[in-house]
Amino acid sequence: MKPMKLNVSLLAIGTSLCLLTTNAYPQNGNTCPPPGTEVPFAKVINEAFASDYVGCDITVKVEFLTSSASPYHWDYVKGTSGKVPFQVVVPGEQPSSGPLGPAPQPHVFLSKDRADVIFSMKKGDLIILRGALAPKAKTPRIGMMPGLTIEGWPQVFIASDLLPANASDAAIKQMTQSKTVAAPAIPPPAGSEAVGGIPEIPVGMVYGVHLKTPDGTWTTLNMLMPSGQESRGLVSKGFVTYRGAESPVQISDRRPVFFIQSGSALDARGWHIQQLGKKGDHRESQVSQETAFGGKSGESVSDKEIREVVVKKVTDYVSSLTPAADLGDGEYVVTDGLFKYDFGIGK
Repeated sequence: MKPMKLNVSLLAIGTSLCLLTTNAYPQNGNTCPPPGTEVPFAKVINEAFASDYVGCDITVKVEFLTSSASPYHWDYVKGTSGKVPFQVVVPGEQPSSGPLGPAPQPHVFLSKDRADVIFSMKKGDLIILRGALAPKAKTPRIGMMPGLTIEGWPQVFIASDLLPANASDAAIKQMTQSKTVAAPAIPPPAGSEAVGGIPEIPVGMVYGVHLKTPDGTWTTLNMLMPSGQESRGLVSKGFVTYRGAESPVQISDRRPVFFIQSGSALDARGWHIQQLGKKGDHRESQVSQETAFGGKSGESVSDKEIREVVVKKVTDYVSSLTPAADLGDGEYVVTDGLFKYDFGIGK
């Protein structure tokens, strides 16, 4: 193991950092050790134990590898925004390699105003970090699986404090035992938030559309899946069909307020309400029309079915959606063009 070779100025920088501590947020269900507890880094990043330390305020000893970072979309990992990454390994271990060269190692993120210290380090330097293990990377949305966990990404430790391992015992003790609160290392997990006025909806857990009826009952709309496609008429008209003549959710409010919920940061500006047609035992939406010569009609048929809405952001994970005008009797969906959640309005 290489000895730590850092100059006096680096030590001074590190010592000044010991006045700060992390204020991380444990994941739901975690039982974290007391703040500042030292945990072997090999255990923290072990797949069997990693979830136990996500968001926990702990201290780890690591070996510096490089100030460069692997080219990932780090914005998918909470707590990395505005911070500088560098790579580390478990003390005494060699960096792993893959078929295309060195594999990405665990990454540490440190705030920019404290990051100068890492550019004076050398491979093999031992350092002590205080901070929290970040949640696994998740996509904002992928197809039918929003908030999908991305496997194979390097694990991330969000650091608020850094010291060289050969710092004085007093400096290390002050860092590990300090109770001073600094900026949060990791934002609160979405599941711990409560939406103002609608505390019954846990935010960030699922993707869905919710409605509060006049009697105070919360209803979750069902996702509507197509049952088939049809082409009808001498002038071909294309339809997407849906099972059932009516939605199981029938309401009388002609201007209902829906709450659109996502497991990741949500921008609901693309959502709208679309009316469906009723035909026999099913519902349908016209999606195309062709002329006798095979060309598409100049007017988009689906535009006739769309109702204007007013969308407001409630939290990062919830937006409200309200029809801009009263809706008439009929069958509708709240949709972003891909996902469709159905409801009906009757007398």
